Parts: sequence; structure tokens; C-alpha cells
Amino acid sequence: MDKKKLKKIVDNPRHIPGIHNYCDRWCERCTKTLRCSVYAIEKADTSGPQSSDPENEAFWNRLHEIFAVTMEMVQDYAKENNIDLSIPPSLEEMKKKSKGIRRPTNIRLSRPDVLYEGGAQLV
Repeated sequence: MDKKKLKKIVDNPRHIPGIHNYCDRWCERCTKTLRCSVYAIEKADTSGPQSSDPENEAFWNRLHEIFAVTMEMVQDYAKENNIDLSIPPSLEEMKKKSKGIRRPTNIRLSRPDVLYEGGAQLV
């Protein structure tokens, strides 16, 4: 799938942003397929069922194509935002950027995460 077709699917206002983060890959039982960009991308894929079998070369060709389009989009984003991908930031730069960033603990959804993290450290 080319970049333009992918962006058209992802930018569809009918799709719920991020719904794929809750995906269990049971599309045939999901009630949100018409609002899911991942489902739309899968349906738009014309490479056939052989592209779902890791034993088949078509699978690896499709995966290569997906990575190539992804890399192209990352490079486009970096260019638009003046980000030099050839030079990784130093540890000092990363510390400066993260300084002052606090983890939200008063948000209801993050509390189980904090409790889990604390419990994981006790083990």
C-alpha cells in the first residue's frame, strides 16, 4: 500500500483515533470495524491470504512494504519538523528534555499503572 492511500485511510474522520490499541485481532466479532483504520487497511490490502502466512514469501514482501512506507512517513515528519534523524540526541539532551516532566498520578486511569509498577518493584 502506498503512502497516499494509507494516509487517506488513517485520516478518515469516521475512524476512531487509537481504537486499534485495544485490538485483539478478532475483527469478525468486533462491533467497531467500520470505525477502525487498521480494519480498513487490512480490507484495502490486495495481496491475498498468502500474505498472512509467515511461511510464504508474500508475507515477508508485504511486511517489507509496510516498513518501507512507515520509514518514508517518519522521514517526512522529521523533515517537516526540522528533526535530524542521522544524529541521535545525547544523554544530556534527553535528560534536559525530560526534566520537569512529571508522571500523572491523580488521573484515574494511571493509578493502576502506578500501583502495578510499585508492586513490580517489590518482587
